[in-house]
Amino acid sequence: TFTASVTIDNPYEAANIYDVVSFGGYDWYVINKRDDGVTLLMKKSFIKKGYNDEYVDVTWETCTLRAYLNNEFYNSFS
Repeated sequence: TFTASVTIDNPYEAANIYDVVSFGGYDWYVINKRDDGVTLLMKKSFIKKGYNDEYVDVTWETCTLRAYLNNEFYNSFS
């Protein structure tokens, strides 16, 4: 498996689908590649977090997992 490190200029230029890249201190599989970017899947789970903190009727738009990923997790990369 090819392993590439992310660089600011063009982080995924040499990576192909199924390769592993490093980004934000985590290893990721490249699962899709397009001209404008790639889709990544984290290689290992780093937390155990449910879809929602409470057992209630909830959608993806309002679940606590999405809020965590879009706020706390996302901001950990800056």
